[in-house]
Parts: sequence; C-alpha cells; structure tokens
Amino acid sequence: MSDISRNHHYIPQFYLKGFLDPCDPKKQIHVIEKNARRHFPTNPRNVGSKRDFNRVEIPGLPDDDAERRVFGLIDREAAKALKYIADNGKLPTDTEMRNLIYFVAVLPSHNPYIRDILINAETELHKQRMKSLVSSREMYESEMQRVHPSGPKVPYEVMKQFVEEERYTIKITFPPGYHMGHELKAIQEIVFPLFSRMQWSLLIAETGTSNFVCSDRPVVLFNIIEPPYLQYSSIAPTEPTVTDIELTMPLNLRMALNATFKDPSAIAIVDERIVAGINERTILAAERQIYCPHLDFKFLDGEEMKSGRDLVN
Repeated sequence: MSDISRNHHYIPQFYLKGFLDPCDPKKQIHVIEKNARRHFPTNPRNVGSKRDFNRVEIPGLPDDDAERRVFGLIDREAAKALKYIADNGKLPTDTEMRNLIYFVAVLPSHNPYIRDILINAETELHKQRMKSLVSSREMYESEMQRVHPSGPKVPYEVMKQFVEEERYTIKITFPPGYHMGHELKAIQEIVFPLFSRMQWSLLIAETGTSNFVCSDRPVVLFNIIEPPYLQYSSIAPTEPTVTDIELTMPLNLRMALNATFKDPSAIAIVDERIVAGINERTILAAERQIYCPHLDFKFLDGEEMKSGRDLVN
C-alpha cells in the first residue's frame, strides 16, 4: 500500500519542534554530529527516525499499524502534556502527568541504541560459542560428530585458526516487531512503574540564559553518588542503588524535567550554569546527534563553560 508510513520516529517530530528557533522562517533544526564534529540544518522529519523502525507483520494489519495506533497515540497524549507545560509553566496532574511519564519511559527504551546493544550482545555470545567449540580437539570432534556424523569434517587446526583470526562475520537478524514487543513489555512492567515512583520537577531557564538542547537519547539517568560521566545511561539501574538515580530531560528550548526519588517536586528557575550542566549531560549521553536551534548554546566541560561551536570543527 502506497500510504503506509515507512519513516518512523523514535524521537518524535512534535518533540523536536520544541527545539526550533521560533524566529527561523525555514523551521529547521541544527544537527551536530557528535563524533564527526560537523553540523547541518534540516527539517525535523529527517532526524530521530529510522526506516521501518516500528514495522510489524501481523496478518490483516498494515505494516505501520504499531507506528500509527500505538506510538501515534503515545505521541498525541504526550504532545498535549508538553503544550500544557509550555502554556502554563507548570507540570500537569493526574492523567496528563501519567501520559507524560509514560512518554519519558518510552524514549530511552524504544531506541536504536538499545537494539544495537542487544544485537551486539547476541553477536558476542555466538563468538564465545565458536571459541568454546575449538577450545580443545576433543570438544570440536565431539560436536562435529554430533552435528555431521557422516559428513565431511574441517580439520581441527584449520577451524581453530579460522575462529581465532575471526575470519567470519556473524549477522544477527530478528523478525519485524521482535524488539518492539520486548521494549513495550519492559516499558510497561519495569521502566514506567519505576519512573512513576519518582518526584518530578520542572526547570525553567532564567531569562537571558542559554537554551536547553536535545539529542537522540534525551532522557539521561545517572547515579548521583558517582561521578556523572561514569553513570550516563538510558536504562534504569537495579536495586539497591535505584533510589540514588537522577533523571534529566529537556522538554523544549526553555524547559527541562528533573526527577529523583528523594527531592520534593518543584518548579525552579535555573541560571546559566544549571542549564549548561544539563546540556553537558544531554551531550554526553547522546549516541550520535545533538539537536539545537543554533550553535550559541552553553554547556559545561568539567568546570569550564563552553559554546556549542566548540563541538564542531
């Protein structure tokens, strides 16, 4: 079907639009490629997305059914909450707040970064199995006899060298919807309940300060009893350290969320250094890209205040 959506956003467009320069007639977002140290302007439609990321194959349903009905609904409800915050300068309550927290839970869990971790772990597991196979002649010949009792056998020395030199490629593939099913289960059973227990605060940048920036991993969790640069993560730690974590997430150019298990909820007007500190967390946690209206934002590099221009060549 020609009307099936293929460009699926894991960082939704409505959210990215909160980081546009309101004076820019082209309505473009600036993208900083973190590792390449380059930047370019583009439409929010072109970033934070991946082809067929939410694709499913269920008889009788279009391939983009989850994209439209599941994540479309999550995004619509979150968009209402973000608009309420932007219009009123405070967090919503009850259902709208639950919808916002659920959206925050989705962002770090439903992300290509997490899928890459799982694929890399599965790849490494297969490599370890290969190494185990050739760990001894007895192990190898026993396994070959089991798998190919009457077939031709590669000599042990040849296979051992082949494995040790890694003269092979392992390609891990999963059926459409496989990752998404596990992600939604983790969100519903682990991440959302965890986040719902936290105390949420709204940080508002003081007039005249720099802007908050966004990234392809905007929800940042770190352990407040350890140096932040050792703790940046997009998945929640487990007990007993779980109550020592803090969460930050930029909402738009002038507002950000902060959540902990210990501090009471609040609305706080924050100065340049706090904004720069949250930008530092966002930048460090980014996988590949940072999103901003221009390069004049501030961030901390240790104790030193720097500009977004320091991130590009």
